[in-house]
Parts: sequence; C-alpha cells; structure tokens
Amino acid sequence: MIKVLRPGYSPPSRSYLSGHLLDEIYQEIESELTQSLTDSTITLLQDGWSSVKNDPIIAISIFTGINQSFLLNAMDCGAEKKTAEFCAEITEKAIVEVKEKYGKEVST
Repeated sequence: MIKVLRPGYSPPSRSYLSGHLLDEIYQEIESELTQSLTDSTITLLQDGWSSVKNDPIIAISIFTGINQSFLLNAMDCGAEKKTAEFCAEITEKAIVEVKEKYGKEVST
C-alpha cells in the first residue's frame, strides 16, 4: 500500500526497526533517565496485577520526586505466587540494579 501511495519511498525493514532503530531509541531514553536521576532522590514503586490471561505481572518503577517516574522493569511471575517474600526479593534485585546501572542509592 505504501509503495502505491508513494512509489519512491522505501519503508525501513523489520530488522532495521527491531535492531538499529530500537537500540538507538533505547540509548536516548537511558541517557534521558540517567540525566533525570542526577539530582534526584530515588524511590522504587512496585505494582502488581493480572494480565487478560490471568498471568501475574509485577512492575517496578523509579520515582524521582519531581513528578517523573520511569519503568525499571516488568515481569511475568509465571507460577510464582506474589507473596511478601517474593515481592521483597524482586525489590532487593531492583535496588541492586539501580545502584549498578545508575550509581544511585534508593531511599528506604
């Protein structure tokens, strides 16, 4: 359809979009996130819900205290029950990830 509407235009390939372009955008977002975290106190937010297939999902976000939050990760828990111990374990891993990746301490 695109070729019919605009014969001279060649849309990007699937491999370009899923490879190079995706990596480029990821680096831009990581750079913006790192810059936003420089003068901020970090608070982790954890939320859980069930997908439409009833799979348990847990997401962890970083909140900067300046009306900005960034998704750190989201995971399908699979057969794991969302117990307090399981959620605490995920939070501890996220705290380590923030320290290693962004060099920031998480407020407790």
